[in-house]
Amino acid sequence: LQFLQQAQEAGHLPALVLLDVRMPGMDGLEVCQKIREQFSREALPVLMMTALRGLQDFEEGWEAGANDYLTKPLNRAELLARLHNWMRRTPPQPAEPAEPSPDRDQELRALSVNLMNQALKVWEQSRKVGAIDLAQQSGIWGCYQDSQTGNWRIRSLKNYLDLNSLPKNPRWGRVARTLQFVADRCPEHPHTPELEVGLNQLTRLLQQLGRKY
Repeated sequence: LQFLQQAQEAGHLPALVLLDVRMPGMDGLEVCQKIREQFSREALPVLMMTALRGLQDFEEGWEAGANDYLTKPLNRAELLARLHNWMRRTPPQPAEPAEPSPDRDQELRALSVNLMNQALKVWEQSRKVGAIDLAQQSGIWGCYQDSQTGNWRIRSLKNYLDLNSLPKNPRWGRVARTLQFVADRCPEHPHTPELEVGLNQLTRLLQQLGRKY
């Protein structure tokens, strides 16, 4: 952390941080939280490495401030692709927080719906299954089994796929976690990089508007 402060003062902040979750002393999640006290996700991306694969582990990483994560054992090609994807991005210049406005709010809502539909499309094409499977596998969205028909139904995910049904106060964290979940589970899909770029755009807009997620 001291190195990062010195690097920033010298104008040589690293393009990203590759961080192992399990480390002696302070673990990677704690280090990531400390980094986020000084640097935003856009200014300094953090890629976590972990041997764990559960959704809870991913959520802990996301809440700590990680941009992305890789599971061990690492695949060399995937590692290089992820590093290249993040390092080629130019960190944005600091900007003054935007004043909330109906137009900006509508932009946020439209972007969210668009990205959720993109994520579902990537999931369906990669996994050959639909929205119910995404809800069950991710654990982010509630689903239940109809007692009369025995069919599984989704409680809220479908509301996030259309502007007309999007809740007045959306759960932005669920949207962000869904995008990251799909991107992580479908790394070979040709539109996954676009999904990751969209996630960064959504995160930046949420921060500009001061929305909690």
